[in-house]
Amino acid sequence: MKKVVEFFKWPISYLFSAFCLPYIYWLLFIPMEISGNGIFEAFIFGIFLLNTLLLFIILFRLASSSLWGIFTVPLVFISIFINIIYLIWHFPIIEDYAVYNGEKYYLVRHSQGVEERTATTLYRCRQWSLRCKSVYSSTLGTNIIIDKEKDEISLIHYGSLIHTHGPSPRDYQSYTLLLEDELYAIAWVYKKNSYVLFNCNTDYKSCDPLPIEYKSYFDNSYLELEINEQTKEINLLDTSSDIATLIFTYGENPRCYVDKCEILKP
Repeated sequence: MKKVVEFFKWPISYLFSAFCLPYIYWLLFIPMEISGNGIFEAFIFGIFLLNTLLLFIILFRLASSSLWGIFTVPLVFISIFINIIYLIWHFPIIEDYAVYNGEKYYLVRHSQGVEERTATTLYRCRQWSLRCKSVYSSTLGTNIIIDKEKDEISLIHYGSLIHTHGPSPRDYQSYTLLLEDELYAIAWVYKKNSYVLFNCNTDYKSCDPLPIEYKSYFDNSYLELEINEQTKEINLLDTSSDIATLIFTYGENPRCYVDKCEILKP
């Protein structure tokens, strides 16, 4: 029995030290808020699991000279397994990083809540991890785009605009479409409380609102953009029913088809 105990004693202690390293990195380099959206809470619970492992290791070493040491071995290995699984699922991943106006912006993918859903949060940081503030959170987002000219920070997800943070914050609906080397996206503009069509260049910068908008409820997931290749026009559709409703067409001759649509003066 003593030989078995001596064999496991030091490797387990070294393993505990190895478990500490991810949490040190997490504390120093991963953005989080004390009253945020789950990253700080996940960190605190991970520290609790780590301390539980430490407690079992201490009990194992104290009882190593008696038969009670046999009963502490399963507790140690179960705790090791739980800590590994927890880190695999809950350790945040920095998807992208940018520096703008002396501040650091991080796009962090992390688990959220007891349902273990995955969220992506944009953080603005001044110094270390606890000096960060969440700017936007969603289930999507892979890259940060900085538009210095318009003082805007945009998130994209595999080629589609998701959100723009700046003087005119907005959330995008539907996919970003390409027509004649220009990007088009429909966005909910918070200051207008309506959907506005935006035109951007192909690097997702210099996004300008076009003079047409549609007043509807926030986060209308049934809105879809469509390109008419023959006429070189952009259509906005409401697909909430079996037969899609055409809301507006934008091109050389913009047209509205519903009451809540409005063509603005340039």
